[in-house]
Amino acid sequence: RLERSAIGVLAAILAVATASGADRPEAQVPLTEAERAVASYIDAHADEAVSLLERVVNINSGTLNAAGVRRVGDVFRAEFDALGFETEWVDGALWRRGGHLVARHRGAGPKVLLVGHLDTVFEADSPFQKFERVDANTARGPGVIDMKGGDVIIVFALPLAWFWIKGMLPRRMPAKLLGLLVLGALQGRVGWFMVQSGLQERVNVSPYRLALHLSLL
Repeated sequence: RLERSAIGVLAAILAVATASGADRPEAQVPLTEAERAVASYIDAHADEAVSLLERVVNINSGTLNAAGVRRVGDVFRAEFDALGFETEWVDGALWRRGGHLVARHRGAGPKVLLVGHLDTVFEADSPFQKFERVDANTARGPGVIDMKGGDVIIVFALPLAWFWIKGMLPRRMPAKLLGLLVLGALQGRVGWFMVQSGLQERVNVSPYRLALHLSLL
């Protein structure tokens, strides 16, 4: 499944890369036969990631809802298990939180660490609870972006990393992917910068840091 999922992720990125130059014909590079086959695959499987996102968004996992966090962890654990990862749940009772899902894939080659979180700021009594489609290309719900959407991306990015390491991506693709990774890392670092403001002599985060964090989403 790791390789099959990689085909879908690669196709999605190929589609984005092609669309980004749609208004500049001179910037378009024709897809190869293999890339067109990959694009056809994603057309048939694009709903899989959205369905996974909808499933986890509809599980309340407010930070203080330990049982809900564990349920979301169980969903992602099944995904990682299917990709051949060794998974472990680290109970968070000691620090009065839901816990951590740890997934490892052993083998030779570069080591990559991807980190996310399973909780949201919307507790069980919040009216904002469910995944909702706004239109054909937009949805909203607790964690759609931060960070259940990011967790889904991790699941689908792992097979892509396999293709990258194997040198199977088109030559023009790695630079674009690296740019996306840098932006993602920056967003995560700014997110922690925001959270830190709520850990020092206050229980709410700085609105200025929050605004900066949201501007990168």
